[in-house]
Amino acid sequence: MPRSVRARSREIERVLGRVENELGRQPTEEELAGALGVPMDEYYAMIEDVSSTALLSLDEMTYGEDDDKPVPLIDTLRATESVNALGQLEREEMRDLLADSLGQLTEQERLVVALYYYEELTLKEIGQVLELSESRVSQLHTKAVMSLRVKLRKRFMA
Repeated sequence: MPRSVRARSREIERVLGRVENELGRQPTEEELAGALGVPMDEYYAMIEDVSSTALLSLDEMTYGEDDDKPVPLIDTLRATESVNALGQLEREEMRDLLADSLGQLTEQERLVVALYYYEELTLKEIGQVLELSESRVSQLHTKAVMSLRVKLRKRFMA
């Protein structure tokens, strides 16, 4: 993925986090576009451009369990057989935080996330169900994922 697209994705996430803090809630698309200083058509184009950044990069820096210094995400992965009490507690905490964060999305965003990840529908199929274009479904999905990322980062990077 080009650097410019990754940089744009980080910028949108940064502005989304700032506006969320200011408003105390998830901003509307219009509020987010205003905070980014772009018209709605340009906002939609930006969301479309960064929609592929919803995937995690294993090179992305995060914090390891034992250190306060950033390490690549790939270095924090473990075999699935290694289950311990702390790991189980962390997973439960993550699940609760994710559930709470999902509850803060708009109803349409929650529905797109549920249909995409739980029902495993394609964006095109979701568009048919919701009577929206595939492009609009992609925008809703991207905004929802970015919002969830911001909330999770706030919690685990704080």
